[in-house]
Amino acid sequence: MLPLWFTPGRSVPQSGIGVDPYEFMTDTFGIQNRHHVGVERVLWSNDYPHISADWPASWRTIQAAFSGVPPEERHLILAGNSQRLYGFGGA
Repeated sequence: MLPLWFTPGRSVPQSGIGVDPYEFMTDTFGIQNRHHVGVERVLWSNDYPHISADWPASWRTIQAAFSGVPPEERHLILAGNSQRLYGFGGA
């Protein structure tokens, strides 16, 4: 079965990043090592609606994990990379 986002003749999401993206939720290791992976390849997620998700306190987690991260990098990780990868929003 093909994923819902797949359209024949269209590139897969990973091709927008070049290699598989690095995703994280609450581990600060991901943020601390973002330059080793490449900021343009890091995606944040909260795993909603699973019980392990930090929702509805996601912003508290984001504030703690992204302390000291420049606004441009923060935007890429929280929204811009996903917008570019999946082709939605105003990246």
